[in-house]
Amino acid sequence: MPLADSIIAVKLSTGVVLNSYQANPNDNSDLDFGSSPVLTTTEDIDQCTSLDVIGNYVLEAPKNGTLYAVKRGAGGLVSGSATSIGLISGLGSVFIASPGVSASVYTAQCSTSGPAKYITRESQYLIMPSVAPNNISASAPLFDVEQIFSTGGLLQSWVQNPTYGANSSPVISVDLAIYGGGDNYIHAYNLAGTESWQIATTGGQIWGSPAISNGRIYIGSGDGYMYCISPNGN
Repeated sequence: MPLADSIIAVKLSTGVVLNSYQANPNDNSDLDFGSSPVLTTTEDIDQCTSLDVIGNYVLEAPKNGTLYAVKRGAGGLVSGSATSIGLISGLGSVFIASPGVSASVYTAQCSTSGPAKYITRESQYLIMPSVAPNNISASAPLFDVEQIFSTGGLLQSWVQNPTYGANSSPVISVDLAIYGGGDNYIHAYNLAGTESWQIATTGGQIWGSPAISNGRIYIGSGDGYMYCISPNGN
């Protein structure tokens, strides 16, 4: 099928398919996309050259353990722009939850004479939990990936390998990535990859993603409770 295992661009006003990118042609191993795509934007402002360049991308991770980035524009997906990074070798664990996205800004001075001038680059960090197929409590890595503006490519920053997976998509609150693990705990990792806190449910697994409102984190559990947590874990 021409659109199987594909990222598809659809015109919002008409529903017409503009174009697509097929990640896994001839898939006979259930390597489809199990999560929703994430739209990101990067920007490079160079005061020395007076250039302001913006890049728009769609990011998606199917069950083959690879993260794909495809540039997007008014006409849909930009042909030939797809880049990828393999995060999981084999099928020991897969991605079925959408990444959590956090902006990363880098500024450097590019002139030492006259008025100060700067190069400012804004890219995206993605926190991506994975899960072992058919075993939510098995070991599955947690990844951080940075989208590099200069190439549009992807670079793995760090990986943690806790003894649990995650079916829920993480949310980013300030400098924390928060998600529900397969071990009946709510976990928070800082963007450097260190766990900041964890809170146990009364015994229910977490399948849905957290929501944030008025400085509080809300997440439901299979134990029938809704948990309200402050960013410091209280």
